[in-house]
Amino acid sequence: MGDAIAQLGPEWDRAEKRCSGETQSEKLPSMGIYTETELSLVDRGMDESYRALLASGVYRDEWEKWAGCITEAGLVPDPDRATLSPIIDFDGDAEVLIRQAIIDTACKERLGTMQRIVDFEAEVQSRFIARNEGALLRHQAEAREIVEKARTIITEGY
Repeated sequence: MGDAIAQLGPEWDRAEKRCSGETQSEKLPSMGIYTETELSLVDRGMDESYRALLASGVYRDEWEKWAGCITEAGLVPDPDRATLSPIIDFDGDAEVLIRQAIIDTACKERLGTMQRIVDFEAEVQSRFIARNEGALLRHQAEAREIVEKARTIITEGY
């Protein structure tokens, strides 16, 4: 990874240091998904909808239909049932990986797997948003402020 960063050059390094907080920590706080020790409100909303999905019959039913489809096509589903991803050797032949991805995607599309899952999660997230609208709006305002500070740092130079 160091080689890839080195290839970006000194401009990238200076910008990254300013934005990451090495030189601007008081001006540009860290903000993102799962970046704090305690879960943020946004993290909690994502976790709530994901946990509800895993606990629901929707996920189980969709996983079983999808697993049957990819198994018929010669792929092996994740035995943990925690993901809708087949077991894939990512270091394998690129053409094989592409064929596996096509099988996986075709099964999900034909069965409507992802649509049912995102519809379920959207319903759970809508309720979470309704319960936490004020706090989420404050979080959004903070995020916009941080983005504006980052833009200022970038336009003023480093």
